[in-house]
Amino acid sequence: MRRPFCAVVIAAAAFGIAHGAPGLRVVRNAIWGVELTLAGYEPSNHPLRDQPNFVLSAASVSGSCRMNLSMFAATARDGAEPEDCRQGGVGDPEELEGRTDAHLIEEKAGPLAYSMFDQSLEARSGAQTLFHQLYGYWVRDDVCFELRVSSGDGCRAFPSKAMAILRSVRIGRDTGATLETVELAKRRGGDPRDWRLHVLAAEAYLHDEAHRNPARARRFYASALRLGGSRIPAADRLAIEQGLGLAWLAEDEGHEAIPHLARALQAAHRVRGVAPAERVQETLYALATAHAMEGKVEEACGFARTWLQGHSVSEQKQAAKRIRKDPQMTALNGSDCYQSVLADLGLR
Repeated sequence: MRRPFCAVVIAAAAFGIAHGAPGLRVVRNAIWGVELTLAGYEPSNHPLRDQPNFVLSAASVSGSCRMNLSMFAATARDGAEPEDCRQGGVGDPEELEGRTDAHLIEEKAGPLAYSMFDQSLEARSGAQTLFHQLYGYWVRDDVCFELRVSSGDGCRAFPSKAMAILRSVRIGRDTGATLETVELAKRRGGDPRDWRLHVLAAEAYLHDEAHRNPARARRFYASALRLGGSRIPAADRLAIEQGLGLAWLAEDEGHEAIPHLARALQAAHRVRGVAPAERVQETLYALATAHAMEGKVEEACGFARTWLQGHSVSEQKQAAKRIRKDPQMTALNGSDCYQSVLADLGLR
């Protein structure tokens, strides 16, 4: 698939090398907010550079030790520590201890987590080649960063040189880039740090049955609000707040859903006539649902009445059937006030 032009421009501008102190260069990726300070390195054409999880790569071009380094990102669980990022991976000490082709030399879990080991690779001819490896780990919010440094057996100073690289790594504050938004930028164009791509990621987690994950959807709706701030138009704010409410309802958390859905309805009132009627209607239904789940039947009845009145007379009977069959609406269906709503609308 041909990559969108703007995504190529952003990728090219984000990763590069800048001159630092005499003899030093700074390798950085601005999109991910990561940089390393190195001596005698140039950018390298890494074979995995088009993957969404690729951050940066470089190779030494001077000195007796020819070393290569690369960095990749991965999604982390909430509250993860750097040592959690290496579990189950190539640099996992327990995994290394059980391998016959690798020898663990040194490892630490923190505050700077890393694993240093030697690895033997066998060529087709059967010849064995020894490589020195260092894997380092950092975590920022819900993103893990893994640094990989390697060199051949001839590099006797590998431990000290690799550790110097490890200690030069600087992980800046959260830029907004995630694996999901980088992938979207590669496919659709745009900037992975843009709140709009965060909304697209959230909607996929909320509505795509194959990848449905309400908690992950809330994470991206929340980051969209943080990144966009006051620049988000009211119509988009309606969609984001509604999405947050629906994501909470998907886990039967009516109490958490109500404030988001209330803000969604407020945004709808600010763009009356512009907001899609279907979205406003769905917000009203969700508000009725959330209040019913919390046992607030009077409020639920009010939203249910407004929602039903938003349908044509010929559609109201089918709409009432949806409420009747919704297990989250049990408290509403059994209430006297809702029976009065049905009677008033001629639906009993």
